[in-house]
Amino acid sequence: MRSHPLGFIALALLLLGGTTAAAQERRPLGISEAVDSAGLVAKLGALPALPTGKRAVINVYFSNSGEPDSVGVMTESRVSPEVRPGLLEAVRSSLRMLPADTADRGIMLALTTGSRAVLTRPTESPPQVTNTSSINRLIDDFSRKHRAELSGETRTAMLKFLINTEGRAEQAEILRSSGLSAVDAEAVRIAGLFRFRPGMFEGHSVPVLVTMPITFGP
Repeated sequence: MRSHPLGFIALALLLLGGTTAAAQERRPLGISEAVDSAGLVAKLGALPALPTGKRAVINVYFSNSGEPDSVGVMTESRVSPEVRPGLLEAVRSSLRMLPADTADRGIMLALTTGSRAVLTRPTESPPQVTNTSSINRLIDDFSRKHRAELSGETRTAMLKFLINTEGRAEQAEILRSSGLSAVDAEAVRIAGLFRFRPGMFEGHSVPVLVTMPITFGP
């Protein structure tokens, strides 16, 4: 039995690096625990340099089992199409398994590339969900109305979407199907109803690309 219809706790951790009440007793996630820092800096040094004074911010999401789940560029405009694939591959290949005693399920990395490659953890804030209760009610309602179709099983659709500077979700698409077209369609619809406090970087709200699971069922 699921502890929550959306696994919304998982969403908050996966997407935002937040903590649950139970998880707050665990220690925060250190950057060197999530990433092979020295190895990543070496890889970044081999990439073309970003514009002078510019940093890219990378969101890394971990599954509940601690495995690296997805990697996305937060500040798309700072990363050219030529640099982006190599940057993401450098980050992916440097991730570690998440220690079980840490509270976070996500981490933000601020980095530069080229001869002055640097890896830090930014102090800027990631997006924050502001309408958790209403989203959960929508998921509960759909699960109840489609109980027969779900056959007593949970179904999870993995989505990708952009959180714009006003905190609204755009461009939602299915990355991994739940196996039921009706569930996938509802997941996309619900994604468009999320409201967020926008992500902030260098004092400005910025668009953030996120990956998120939505689970329906008993």
